Amino acid sequence: MRFGIDVSEHQDGLSLAASGASFVVLRTTDGTYRDHVFASHLDDARSAGIEVETYHYLRSPSEGTSVGEQVEASLAVLQDLRVPMWLDCETPAGLALDDVARAHAASLGHRGPHRARHLRKGGRVHQVH
Repeated sequence: MRFGIDVSEHQDGLSLAASGASFVVLRTTDGTYRDHVFASHLDDARSAGIEVETYHYLRSPSEGTSVGEQVEASLAVLQDLRVPMWLDCETPAGLALDDVARAHAASLGHRGPHRARHLRKGGRVHQVH
């Protein structure tokens, strides 16, 4: 079994090198809010030789931003970085499967087949086709 952790600005100051993780899942965005420590977590993980994946906390469009705006914000944080992207779908406002499918399609349209392949909801991982 491999040990990995997901991190965001809420873990600012955490030493990924000392964590014992073999992989990390770094938050890029929450809605259109850009995680302000993404770059430092990325540098820390790379320096420690830890495999990097990323996640976007997908918000319901009813919370004020479109799925397209959210995808654009997440891709702006990633710039040219090509790593697996997870969609974190926990918003209490509710998400329709169509919202998740739109986020997946928009990510694929911008970045190729390595983007937004999965979603996490209620602690379970689901493949998005």
